[in-house]
Amino acid sequence: MEYMDQYTKFMLQAQELIDNCRCSGTEADMAIMYADIIHFQLVNNFFGYTEGDRFLEACLDMLSTLPGTELCSRVFSDHFLRLVRLEKGTDIAARTKDSERRIKEFLAQEASFHPNCRVELACGYCTVEKGAESLIQAIDDANLARKEAKSMGTTAVVWFDNAIRRKIKERKDMEMALESALENREFIFFLQPKVCLSTGRIVGAEALARWRKKDGAILYPDSFIPILERNGSIGKLDFLIYRRVCEYLRDRLDRGLRVVPVSVNMSRINIYQGGFAGRLHEIAQEYRLPPSLLEFEITETVLLYDFDGVEQAMDELRSYGYQISIDDYGSGYTGINIWKNTNFDILKLDKSLLSEDLSSLTRNDALITSIAYIGKMRQIVLLCEGIETLEQCRHMKELGLETGQGYYFSRPLPVREFDRLLDSGDGSYPAKWLNGAGKNPLVRPVEDMEKTQLDHFYRQIYDSVDCAIIQYQEDLYRPGTYHCISLNRYAALLYGFESQEEALADGGVDIVNDYILREDVEAHMDQFLSLNHAGDSVTLDFRIHRKDGEIRSLTGGVKIIINQEGQKIFLGVLMDKTGPEEVAKLRDRLKTVMENTPGDVVVLKVKGHTLHSQYLTTGLARTFGYPSNDFSKIV
Repeated sequence: MEYMDQYTKFMLQAQELIDNCRCSGTEADMAIMYADIIHFQLVNNFFGYTEGDRFLEACLDMLSTLPGTELCSRVFSDHFLRLVRLEKGTDIAARTKDSERRIKEFLAQEASFHPNCRVELACGYCTVEKGAESLIQAIDDANLARKEAKSMGTTAVVWFDNAIRRKIKERKDMEMALESALENREFIFFLQPKVCLSTGRIVGAEALARWRKKDGAILYPDSFIPILERNGSIGKLDFLIYRRVCEYLRDRLDRGLRVVPVSVNMSRINIYQGGFAGRLHEIAQEYRLPPSLLEFEITETVLLYDFDGVEQAMDELRSYGYQISIDDYGSGYTGINIWKNTNFDILKLDKSLLSEDLSSLTRNDALITSIAYIGKMRQIVLLCEGIETLEQCRHMKELGLETGQGYYFSRPLPVREFDRLLDSGDGSYPAKWLNGAGKNPLVRPVEDMEKTQLDHFYRQIYDSVDCAIIQYQEDLYRPGTYHCISLNRYAALLYGFESQEEALADGGVDIVNDYILREDVEAHMDQFLSLNHAGDSVTLDFRIHRKDGEIRSLTGGVKIIINQEGQKIFLGVLMDKTGPEEVAKLRDRLKTVMENTPGDVVVLKVKGHTLHSQYLTTGLARTFGYPSNDFSKIV
């Protein structure tokens, strides 16, 4: 038998079932469900194709067991078709509600297999009418209903009806109007200031697209961007706005007026095209603009779809001298990988991190402090979006952020209004947020280092990493004793602790001698003792006996992050390899965490007008050009 793709096979089997139902004289109707998984790529990206394939099979099994199923198939990728029998008198609304409930229960159960991936299912239904082409039409219309369900951004079941048909016609009319607007260059840009939080000075601006219709009406992005993204015309808008920004900057320069760098948003469709960076550079050269005046913003979520392609485009743009910013950081799922695998210049924290909820505020503050700490080490400029109040502005400055943007300073302005703001005085806002501002929490006495820099860093960022992370230090007075000083929740579970606090009680447990099997300690001691300089690391396989006595086999890396004046602080990144099905996932995860963890640490203590170095790793000492024992004070 020749190969038959799943879609064709479904069509033939479904048509046969429909014909048999009608020939039998039953009064039942048939309907098609078209379903696909929202954010399925996250499962593959973060948990591997093995988990992705398992999840697809689980989805197929679940859909097949929904009431009324006659036939169900995964026709391609993460798309499913299902033929449903609707007995006479079936309550469609009740059936829809029941399907949504069952699907949500299934997804909740599956979440444990791929935590932190917000996976949803979009489903569209359409009744199969009579006629030779009815099945094909029903699939097409069910697919349209599926797209409507998907636009809701959550698990939803939608039936195709005349309202959807009207909405589709309106969307088509809008698409035609937008194409005409692109041809006639009806799109302009507004500018929203970026402000230095130390001085109040305007140091940049973001260009935001607007549609200025022929009658003078101004339409905002939410009315046209989603449509342009769906039909692929968003790339034309990107380049139109980019060229207009270049025209604007060239005009200001020719008139001898002050200019600030302007950032433009780049859509996914452009970034994936070959030669994208070269085309942008050619336009900038056409207007004789220095690369320092242009910045390209890429949303965090774009990195999820084609990481290698985006990374290549980013690196090429930076090679020309342009700056790259990551937009909406904190709204997506790239997490720690973005620091390890990409090169960028500016990180824009999503406004969701400005939550007013007390519990979220405390958690977000710890996260922002940690991000600021990493950003400063990587020489990344940190900008917070969505600042709307004086208190938020003051708070972000105290947490270590350098730049702010939001309605507290200004809404996006027409170009002429922005120019008046930039040209008035010295182009600065009164820095009211500096009055009464507290000290920057990143400048703290060394005795606070564990709590603020280390504990926040591990608990907030590393709790999102699916492996055990432990930090420990050698006892100065009892060589060979290693106190646990920080660990994430995965490590606590792995070692059998009831909580992270249990492992840290009374100065921290001896994480090496009390839990690693003695023969394995002896077998690896030479490798362990070879770690002498910040950044040195080894990979080890060993066994532990958990607190409950169970033996576990682990694999992982050990890295020294501080060796100063006899004090050694180590990082252990571990995974349980007791279950052989997990072994294939281990190495990449361990490498990600180990390579992203800083190996150069300096802690400064302020005394009068002098900064005294308390700890300085050898790697950082070499960076400053000092032997570590000579780097004792900076005046």
